[in-house]
Amino acid sequence: MKKQIFVIDVVWTGHIPSFHKMIVKGFLDLGYSVVSLSPNPESVEQYVGKQDSASLGHLKCFSFSEKALNKSFPHQFFERFAHKGSFFRKQFSLNQSKALWRQAKNLIAENSNSKKTFVFFPYSDYGFQNPNISASWIERNFPYEWSVLNITPHQLTGDSKNIYLSKNCQSLSILDERLLDKLAEELKKPIHLFPEIVHKNQSTISTKLTNQILEKANGRKLVVLAGVISSSKKLITLLETAKLYESKQNSPLFVIVGEFFLHTWPATNQVAIQKLIQEAGVNVFMHLHRIESEGEFNKLYEIADIIYAVYHNFDKSSNTLSKACLFQKPILVAEGKYLIAERVKRFNLGMTINENSVEECANAIDAILDLSEQELSESGFDDYLLKNSEQKLVEILGKVFS
Repeated sequence: MKKQIFVIDVVWTGHIPSFHKMIVKGFLDLGYSVVSLSPNPESVEQYVGKQDSASLGHLKCFSFSEKALNKSFPHQFFERFAHKGSFFRKQFSLNQSKALWRQAKNLIAENSNSKKTFVFFPYSDYGFQNPNISASWIERNFPYEWSVLNITPHQLTGDSKNIYLSKNCQSLSILDERLLDKLAEELKKPIHLFPEIVHKNQSTISTKLTNQILEKANGRKLVVLAGVISSSKKLITLLETAKLYESKQNSPLFVIVGEFFLHTWPATNQVAIQKLIQEAGVNVFMHLHRIESEGEFNKLYEIADIIYAVYHNFDKSSNTLSKACLFQKPILVAEGKYLIAERVKRFNLGMTINENSVEECANAIDAILDLSEQELSESGFDDYLLKNSEQKLVEILGKVFS
């Protein structure tokens, strides 16, 4: 009988669905019988079926989300009054986490057909990880060997590491190579560097939006900021840079697409941001609404000449680099001792700039747009993708329970 593994997620936003699906496929490639528990079981089954229909015989997919949790009376009470203060929020968070662990255990017990069952959590940071749950509680209430991908390891301080001290936690995977030795010393267990995987056969969809962008560009180069538009993105720098180009004959088109969250900026900056948006010139295309599909998002990267990913105080891994490399697009990121800045320099993926310097931003854009095809071909896109490939994923998954 094949070893059985449960892959469990209760969050289905951002690139988490892609990670979940590729992890499921990776464990299938390793010969496991896999049970996927997620908010969208149909999409997991469809993905695996497209990649390798023969694998479907070893895959089962069931629904699991916070909305379907069995909540005790105390859980419901603290949920109702969570807005009343920190004590109620803390108790609600604790009850929510414990309910997730218990329900995961029940779903595993109902669907397990193996004497040896393993569990992998692709996004343990949310829900399952709680500083007020002890390792001993996990051991009493979740009697399975498990491993996780933690995508925010820089936040693992103090009691937030508690659950990973459980004897049943076999290993921890992270996306930041700088923290491997530190966490291995603190947790006394294997820590693996997980690849920033991106599926190599990405679909692109031409939509009304992308056609409008190309029509407005009319052959001009495209500088693209795509995704959630919040205070973590240096939107002001990009809009002020675009103003510098208004009088230039060969100005690129600055494209800003994604759901806009004005409230994430300090109140003192919100008026200035709204003014910049309202006064944006003809060399700016803005669509401040949610990107409809991954295919549309991919099309934005496909038509771009430069990916703008200058983030404020952002010191963790980002799947944006993998996407940019997949579509062979140079990327602009913030200068500093940030992980993505180090990777851009190490692999020659684009340029780094002072996040507040309009002049540096403009100079970097000019420099990239002046690159010849030969110079672009010497970028490290392929090397980066190789380091973060699906083959590398399978290699790491093969170690998490060894």
